Amino acid sequence: MDVWRYSDWYGLDKQLRNSQKHIWRWRDWIVESLNADKGFDRMIQEMLAADELAPSDPDALRATGFLARNYYLFNRNTWLDATIEHTGKAFLGLTINCARCHDHMFDPVAQKDYYRFRAIFEPHQIRTDPIDGEMDTEKHGLSLAYDAKLDTPTYLFERGNDKRPDKNHPLAASVPEFLKLQQPFQVTPVQLPATTYYPGARASVRRALLSQAEATVALRQKELATANKAVRSSTTPTKTPPAPGAAPIVGPPFLADDFSTPRPRLWKMTTGKWTWKRSRLIQSQVADTRQMCSTTEPHPADFSVTLKLKIIGGKTYHSVGIGFDGIDADNLLGVYLSAFPGGAKIQFTRVVNGQATYPTGGQRPLKLQRNRDYELRLDVRGQWLNAWIDGKRQLVFRLPSRRRGTLSIWTYDAAAEFDSIRAGALNAKFVLAQTATAVVDLQQARLNQDTSAKQNEAARAALTSLRARISADEVRLSGSPSDQSPALSLKAARLHRLSVLRKAEADLAANVAEQRRATGTKDNKALAKAKTQRKQLDKQLQQAQQAISGKKMDRSYPPLTKTYPATSTGRRLALARWITDRRNPLAARVCVNHIWMRHFGSPLVTSVFDFGNNGRRPVFPSLLDWLAVELIESGWDMKHLHRLMMNSSAYRMSSSPSPPQSETRGRDPDNRYLWRMNSKRLESELVRDGVLWVCGGLDTRMGGPELDAGTGLSTSRRSIYYRHAPEKMMTFLDLFDAASTHECYRRDVTVVPQQALALINSRMAIEQSRRLARRLDQAIGLANTPANNLRYLETVFMTILGRDPSATERTVCLEFLAGQARLLGQPKKLTPFGKGQTISVPPADQPHLRARENLVLVLLNHNEFLTIR
Repeated sequence: MDVWRYSDWYGLDKQLRNSQKHIWRWRDWIVESLNADKGFDRMIQEMLAADELAPSDPDALRATGFLARNYYLFNRNTWLDATIEHTGKAFLGLTINCARCHDHMFDPVAQKDYYRFRAIFEPHQIRTDPIDGEMDTEKHGLSLAYDAKLDTPTYLFERGNDKRPDKNHPLAASVPEFLKLQQPFQVTPVQLPATTYYPGARASVRRALLSQAEATVALRQKELATANKAVRSSTTPTKTPPAPGAAPIVGPPFLADDFSTPRPRLWKMTTGKWTWKRSRLIQSQVADTRQMCSTTEPHPADFSVTLKLKIIGGKTYHSVGIGFDGIDADNLLGVYLSAFPGGAKIQFTRVVNGQATYPTGGQRPLKLQRNRDYELRLDVRGQWLNAWIDGKRQLVFRLPSRRRGTLSIWTYDAAAEFDSIRAGALNAKFVLAQTATAVVDLQQARLNQDTSAKQNEAARAALTSLRARISADEVRLSGSPSDQSPALSLKAARLHRLSVLRKAEADLAANVAEQRRATGTKDNKALAKAKTQRKQLDKQLQQAQQAISGKKMDRSYPPLTKTYPATSTGRRLALARWITDRRNPLAARVCVNHIWMRHFGSPLVTSVFDFGNNGRRPVFPSLLDWLAVELIESGWDMKHLHRLMMNSSAYRMSSSPSPPQSETRGRDPDNRYLWRMNSKRLESELVRDGVLWVCGGLDTRMGGPELDAGTGLSTSRRSIYYRHAPEKMMTFLDLFDAASTHECYRRDVTVVPQQALALINSRMAIEQSRRLARRLDQAIGLANTPANNLRYLETVFMTILGRDPSATERTVCLEFLAGQARLLGQPKKLTPFGKGQTISVPPADQPHLRARENLVLVLLNHNEFLTIR
């Protein structure tokens, strides 16, 4: 994955700029292929051309993530340059990219060779196909390479300048001329099956489309039933609400204020300009936000509140009201009076995260005036609200979900005076009306009904059209001529045109209803938008009507999904086969060199991506050739190569030089000739996974979408499954020299203080060391005895380092356990840390057990735990 530059997608916010979404499927393909011992030749072929080699195999198509990873939003040439460079380096060990502007300065690669190599990739693009029956490819898809424009020419850029293409001499796809002498490069176009170039031919896609269409029909039927009910209720006489039968409040009130003086124990002023004058509370700031004061204590769940108020000013809406179930000004329920000259009313509103909604059933037109006293009363029990003005019930409304909160009085675009307020628990004997009495706009209800009816017809027509197109496709794509095909195509075309007409009619009806609604609610923005859309909708309806009457014998109908070319150039497949041909002198050697480097710490060819004239000669050329032949003869079996290397005497040598080797060390200090084994530090992923594994906390599940890198120290999946992209990498892994996302043919190995600090102080290491210590406590025993401590020490050494402690280590560690236990047994002498990270596993409560936890943490930081010797 390092060599092939694996990177999860990245960009700006949700905009994809580099790599591809769902690229994790390529990562899973790599892991699965290696575990299954898939031949290296086959892996190369699938990565470069699975869409041509196995176009109907979604598992294999994941491999083209190698090409998808090079995607770059802003510049196609940058994208192709990366593809050329890293195909050459990763599989051939050639810096073909050095010939982009001029002939290669060291290798026999002409500038024309670079652009002929580019022509192999010129037609390809990246697409995201639905997979597993899921049609939302943003959430669930398969990103793959395919040849989109087969006839796209390739031109040489003079001096590499993409603004100066030589259009008089297009270049044919080929490989560098000097390598063609070893083996020819032959391209054969590939005919693709229908399920590859037309996802709509796949059974899973058809099932998903039918399921979506059927769900839409069910939804439209439900909406139509609701619209019909609204019309029926608007034409049915409303029952007389029941008489209250008792006083709304019995006993002492929860809140009583005559506003004669400020009472901070009752009220919290949040926004607005509030003053007390002439035994009234006045809010004088007119603003287009809620100016509010709220109670300091929450109100009873079932309550009654009466507010005496006067609207004294405002610009437009003149709204004054009572809020309840309030958290703050941006989250509350409320009822207000609006003296809006264009339509005064009483209105229920719900405010969630600053967004207010005004349900149609929660309002009633009224004649309200400025500078007149009103008494607004709200009675609430459970989900039911009754609102009264001057002793007359004006609104009955079923509330949405409720929560515990405070009362408030507020204004919106208004100035107001408040005379008094009284609130208390609602009398259990007080009878609330529970039948909505809000006035229903009959004309609006009938327009909504007409819209729902037409949307229902459109949904049914779309489902019928879909079934007809599927039937026509099945016959058309069957591969054998059929007399039924013309008739089925004609039927599908007619039903499609009818579905387009029904949708146009439904869209127009919805627009008419929206204009009526926006006019009534004075929603000028929505009204302007609806009027703008009307012209286009009229045009669409006219075109649909003309298509019905004028194309009666037209058998063309739109495909179920996007359609791609039915033929692929075969260039990438030809390249993949050419690279993996046994006569190719490079691919097997490059593979062997990378595997050798990962086992022995140093490659046979130190310039791992450059086997050309400017690269370094191999230390053991005959060994490199022999291993390359061995790889090919074994069927490109990499596991065979791993076993061969790891069973060799060279691999099994000690990494610590013995005294007799001192002369050798002086002659070959860099160990180029392998007179001893190289010691090497674990890769960053293995450091983290090793801590989790040895402590029993590693989650060994395989596969799945990338995980948030920020959770890497608090969760326990393998490191390979966390997001790996620029600026979105796990900091812990980055400190231990994780692979660069741009290019990593050989990892850097650094030794910096931050690494030791990260491991000793990391939340993961502390938590895991405590878990391991407790597991060993249970196995060894909790008693603080010399025998127990010795057994614990020997067990923890064997568990973490795989060996017994030396005599010196035994003495030092036992002294550490005793001293640390004494120190921890005197907490008053310890200096507490300040605020830091949250550790989910608390320390042991006994000093000697906590000392054991400290010892485990120390050994997890031991050089031997982090180093392969």
